[in-house]
Amino acid sequence: IKAECPKPPATLLKLVALPTPDEVEKWVCEAASSAMIEKEATEEVCKLIAEHFTTIPDCVQMVEMLWNKIKAECPKPKVILKLVAVPTPDEIEKWVCEAASSEMIEKEATEEVCKLIA
Repeated sequence: IKAECPKPPATLLKLVALPTPDEVEKWVCEAASSAMIEKEATEEVCKLIAEHFTTIPDCVQMVEMLWNKIKAECPKPKVILKLVAVPTPDEIEKWVCEAASSEMIEKEATEEVCKLIA
């Protein structure tokens, strides 16, 4: 029977690439780290178990435990420290002078000082 089935064009087979293991891991870990997906999946898994098998006590806790084991296998996000340049004295002076010459900032600062004094 299989031999009688039409074969897809060879070019179509070349266009459909299977995901790499890294891509699959990325998708699984993205799903596993979503609290919304975890809640919905946990509820659905326990519902399916109850429909097709006997009800498992503490099903939600057991599925959550398995979910956490999956998340634990995911690579941890890499922390990238961004180097921040320390402003020069000239830059600090420029910022302070810009703030001091702003009428809006002057008004707000004056009002705050007066509140503190009153």
